[in-house]
Amino acid sequence: MEKTNKLKLVISVVVFFFASLAYGQLTNDFGVWIAGTFNKDVSKDIDFSIEQEFRLEENATQVGKSYTTFSLDYELRQWLRFGLNYRFILNKTGDGVFGHRHRVMGDLVLRGYQQRFTFTNRSRIQSEVRTINYSAEYGFSPAWDLRNTSKVNYKINRKFEPYVSLDIRFLIRDAREPAYQGFDRHRIKLGVDVLLARNRVLDLYLMTSRHWNVLELTQLFVVGMDFNFGSQGLLLGF
Repeated sequence: MEKTNKLKLVISVVVFFFASLAYGQLTNDFGVWIAGTFNKDVSKDIDFSIEQEFRLEENATQVGKSYTTFSLDYELRQWLRFGLNYRFILNKTGDGVFGHRHRVMGDLVLRGYQQRFTFTNRSRIQSEVRTINYSAEYGFSPAWDLRNTSKVNYKINRKFEPYVSLDIRFLIRDAREPAYQGFDRHRIKLGVDVLLARNRVLDLYLMTSRHWNVLELTQLFVVGMDFNFGSQGLLLGF
């Protein structure tokens, strides 16, 4: 019975993944996301990391975004972590120049274990301002969002951990969209974490990202990789 339930769960996730892709055919794009992350244990309970990511858009023909993220995590309990992050974003605008964005994020992460499974849920509140190469009409008025990411890992052996995750974003406030608040995007990811060597992990994944409740419904299909190195416990990240 337990194996049957697990099989049903896997089938449901796969169907949802491809259904999400199928329904996004109105306006879609293909992208490649490439990232590298350095992790450092500051103390037994505090971790620091730096991540650099480049996102190729327009059918992976040009760099559309660059993300540089600094993160500090504190583990209060084995099942409870808090995180504070700053992200500098270069975002290619319609004029062909890169606009500057600054994002601050606060995380609450819950994690549980059951045999070979790891269940993780991250709740995040984030605020972002746009500065250079953006219109000054709204000044530095920040946009506020809530995000929730649920992830399930399955440990096949010491080297391989496939996973599935669902990320949902809820817009709280944006001066550029004053008439709207609510759910506006989801992302579904299927991937595998591969332990290459001690403290060297390669994350390979497929992802769909779809915007909702906006004038132009968009669907993005992504092939991505993230190389992590520097400290222990890397297979449990997002």
